[in-house]
Order: sequence, then structure tokens, then C-alpha cells
Amino acid sequence: MMKKRKGVPGSSAEERSSRDQAIAAAAASKSHLVARALEIAVNICTKKGEVASWQVFTRMHAEGLTKAIEDSDPRWMGAVFNRRCWERVRWENTGRHKRPQSVWRFAA
Repeated sequence: MMKKRKGVPGSSAEERSSRDQAIAAAAASKSHLVARALEIAVNICTKKGEVASWQVFTRMHAEGLTKAIEDSDPRWMGAVFNRRCWERVRWENTGRHKRPQSVWRFAA
């Protein structure tokens, strides 16, 4: 069994499996949000070289998608970055709750 590394969110196999199931369920019902968020993430990353989910949420709110976002389980955003085209650069304590969030770039 894999030991949980202190300070790394979702590092155990059980946590990853549970997270992945929740992401898939949330994303299935919000595919339109996932598609738009992916477009925004690619745009931001192309311009800045990296992107975090809080930046994507901020842009989506600016586009008037606040109600759709707030009426949804926020785990759908995981489907945006749970793809082979992304690689994690680092963790940042940013966003609304200053919790660790991944910063992503295009995979090499």
C-alpha cells in the first residue's frame, strides 16, 4: 500500500480513485462547462506558459457563467486538467480559500 506523503493532497491510491470517480461523475453532467473551461485553460496557458484552475474560474465568471458554476459540484474542473496534455508544475496556495492548487503547463 502506498504511504500518504504529508502535504500532498490526494496522494494515496484510495484518495485518487475516489477523486477520479467524483470528477468523472461531476464532469459527465457538466460537459459544457468542462469544454469551455478547457478552451480557457489552453488560451491562458498559451499566453502565460502555465495555468491554474482559479484563473479559469475567474475568466468563466467574467463571461457570465457564475450561476452555472455555482449550481455545480466544483469537482468537474478536475476533468479539465485530468488529461495527458497537462503536467503539474507546482502547488500554489492561491484561489478563493488559499488552499494548495496545482499549476499546470502543457506536457512536453
